[in-house]
Amino acid sequence: MEATGGDVANTARIERDDIVHRKNVALLSDDEVGGLREAFAQIKQISAEARGDDRGFFQLAGLHGVPYWDCPHHTPQRIFLPWHRAYLYRLEQALADRVSGVTLPWWDWTTTREIPAAFAEEEMGGAPNPLFSTQTLVTPADIRDGRPLIEETSRDPSPPEFLPGPADLRAVMEQPSYAVFNDACEEIHDGVHGWVGGTMGNIGYAAFDPIFWPHHTMIDRMWWLWQQQGRMNAVPAPGWERIVLEPFNLTVGDVLNANALGFDYADSETLIEPQAGAGRPGEIIVCAPVPSAIAVPDADFRTADFEIGGIRHTGSSYEGLVYINNANASADTGKDAEAGYAGSFNVFGHGGCFGAEGHCDNREDERRRFDRRPLARSIRMKKRVDISDALRNAAQSESEIQFTIVARTSDPDPEGVLDVKRLSIVTYR
Repeated sequence: MEATGGDVANTARIERDDIVHRKNVALLSDDEVGGLREAFAQIKQISAEARGDDRGFFQLAGLHGVPYWDCPHHTPQRIFLPWHRAYLYRLEQALADRVSGVTLPWWDWTTTREIPAAFAEEEMGGAPNPLFSTQTLVTPADIRDGRPLIEETSRDPSPPEFLPGPADLRAVMEQPSYAVFNDACEEIHDGVHGWVGGTMGNIGYAAFDPIFWPHHTMIDRMWWLWQQQGRMNAVPAPGWERIVLEPFNLTVGDVLNANALGFDYADSETLIEPQAGAGRPGEIIVCAPVPSAIAVPDADFRTADFEIGGIRHTGSSYEGLVYINNANASADTGKDAEAGYAGSFNVFGHGGCFGAEGHCDNREDERRRFDRRPLARSIRMKKRVDISDALRNAAQSESEIQFTIVARTSDPDPEGVLDVKRLSIVTYR
């Protein structure tokens, strides 16, 4: 049964078939941590009731080592990165089946120099924290070659100075070829497994420790960032993309594009709600103020986007002007930073529907399985505005952040021009 709660920003994305964000574990809200814990608790409970159920944590963790020993590490094929991307995807889908919007967070050990709090607390609300440890459910029949039987995960972390630091990360990210980059990722990855110690230091049992997952999500994020730099311009060997990543029914080529799997990476995302009764409907949206610490959980971001989702574009064209902390902004305010101007987006409107009745209707919910025609022209779209400088300045000097969106249009009757479904701040590092 899918539970409610958890990551409301990702849930909003799912509702409009958008890709979801994997976020920095250090910046997760209490609700996001709660949803992650609930999802892990539920898939662990599945295994407690039926160990052979492939939706449960035992079967998923067991794909990495005991009892199946499937993970490829340090192989000549260099499929460490794509295999683990498929593995993360498999576990993440199981979590999202239980709690809507849940994604795997990433643990940036170059800045969070300890086990993240969400995974380090032994209890939550007087009950065991499912992110702290796991009863493996491994039996003697699962063991071979004299390997130990470990019934519960444990950790023995080293001092913080032995974790990889920013210089170590830069050295990996500067590698020019995929083969060398893959090997460098494995090296830094191995070090963190050893740093956590205990079960994480044993390939056969490592995936049973919940901290395995944000660690590997960090490694996958490194690959994602490296790919953004356009360096994936050569493959290790002919046919590499066709290698099957057992047992996931995916090939290397299937997982090269993270967006095709429905996710990407962000630091944090905060939903912004319109303020009831404020602004002029269809022309100006004034959003409810948000405390700066919530709008921007960490001011040390690289870039920040203001995302405008579900934009109706069947009417007139307009420019959407975005202001921070200027609830009185209008189409005449202009683009002066002192007036709170943060950036703008443009909508090239259809100017109405010119077909017969129903021509511009969006019937995606009624789409037949084998209907391969293009999507409806009226399907709502998304825009991003880079607000990095304006948001950084506001977060450092103001206790609250408030957005205003103004439609600047030549339409003599602008009422109804500005029609959006979702607004959010997304930060990246």
